Amino acid sequence: MKRVNPLSRNVFRVLVAATLCVSSIGCSGDVGFLGLQDYQRDLLSMVGGGLAGALLSGLSGGQADGDQAGLADPGPPGPQGPEGPPGAPIFAIFVDTFFSGEFDEFLAVEPMRNEEPQLGAADGPLAFSVSIPNHYDGANPINMRVVAFRSGPCTSDCFVFSVDARRLQVGSATPDCFGGVQVDCADGTRWIELDGLCREAEDPDDVSAFLLIDLPLNEGGLQFPQVAAGDFLAFELNTFSADGGVYQIIGVEFSNADSAPVPTATIYSSLEEIPEGCASAP
Repeated sequence: MKRVNPLSRNVFRVLVAATLCVSSIGCSGDVGFLGLQDYQRDLLSMVGGGLAGALLSGLSGGQADGDQAGLADPGPPGPQGPEGPPGAPIFAIFVDTFFSGEFDEFLAVEPMRNEEPQLGAADGPLAFSVSIPNHYDGANPINMRVVAFRSGPCTSDCFVFSVDARRLQVGSATPDCFGGVQVDCADGTRWIELDGLCREAEDPDDVSAFLLIDLPLNEGGLQFPQVAAGDFLAFELNTFSADGGVYQIIGVEFSNADSAPVPTATIYSSLEEIPEGCASAP
């Protein structure tokens, strides 16, 4: 597993100071959004990407490529056919290392390994990171697929989580906002609504489902900037509107195998777009 050398702790402090929100609104919610019992979790939810920035400043993400299954001996090879046109270099990376965060005595975010990553409960933000392969040429867009398993009752028919991101580019000393233009990246948050799971449930007291949530990074999806080879990205997920269930995050796959990936959830770029019935998490 290729790892990225950690940056200096001073850079880490500067990044967190730049991304901390100073109002009660926070970077990824509205007034009254934060009601978590734990004080540190309240602060982390106000960061809106601060945990993702801390990952890029001090840690590398965990990626694990899947094993390729062996094939039976097909027999002697046949005659070679004509050479076809070259295709786009394809990659697929599966991330299964996740982090939660705590504030130290200096109010700097300290990422902590999370062995049971989940959304839907009052656990605060969840972060992970990925390095874009050097052979990526931009020919195909990149799709981020969140692999999850939902369990538990449906107390609401609306589940929404937020996505914040940071990017560290080759030759840069500090991560920058990925998805927004403001200094604190307050305009970089996206909100994801899962469609129809609880609305269509026959038994709302126990709704379990395996989920593949496709979120293309660029056009037609999250509308993040174009990704370049060697970019190191960190993402932060946080529950915005809970539906009573727990969403266990199994992993996140990044791939450019599809030339035109389509999102399998509704993506909002502002709080005003979110339906009125989707209240912020208690």
